[in-house]
Amino acid sequence: MKGSDTQSDFIAAFWILYTAKKIEKISIRELCELAGYNRTTFYAHFKDIYDLLDKAVNRMLEPSRNAIIKFGNFSSALKTDAVMQLFFRLFQMNDKYIEALLWQRHQYVLEDKIKTAILPLLNMAEDKIDIYWEYIIEYQLSAVMGVIRIWLQNKKNISEKSLIQLLHKISSEGVFSMLDYLRLT
Repeated sequence: MKGSDTQSDFIAAFWILYTAKKIEKISIRELCELAGYNRTTFYAHFKDIYDLLDKAVNRMLEPSRNAIIKFGNFSSALKTDAVMQLFFRLFQMNDKYIEALLWQRHQYVLEDKIKTAILPLLNMAEDKIDIYWEYIIEYQLSAVMGVIRIWLQNKKNISEKSLIQLLHKISSEGVFSMLDYLRLT
């Protein structure tokens, strides 16, 4: 692989292996061979395979994190489906990696990184509700990740646009309103 960025080479090699097998089965030797470096170089950049996983997810989220920062008024963006579409772009660009994270039950790494990106922005919002933000974001992010997991497990049986609309509708109208609506139709 040997590109201009050693960490990127290791991350690219990691994703190749991680999407094919359990993380516990990935050896540092195998990873180094695929990346084109030795073990010493690996340990100069990462503590262990889980540190590499953490950095790989960080790298994957970087474009979304930068896009979130560009929102002038994050509170206004939350009232539209702009944030939802932003995260779906993240999922579109990285779907095989996110599927692997879900398959390996490492979605918590992704969720924690997303929360780390969002919470500081919410604390800057002019109409914040202090301590409750963290609970609301935890609830919403867990729900969205669960829905996306089911959507992937169901082999994307509805379109992305329909899924975004559904998530926005559930988020804006509430779960109980949606259940009542479904019972009436």
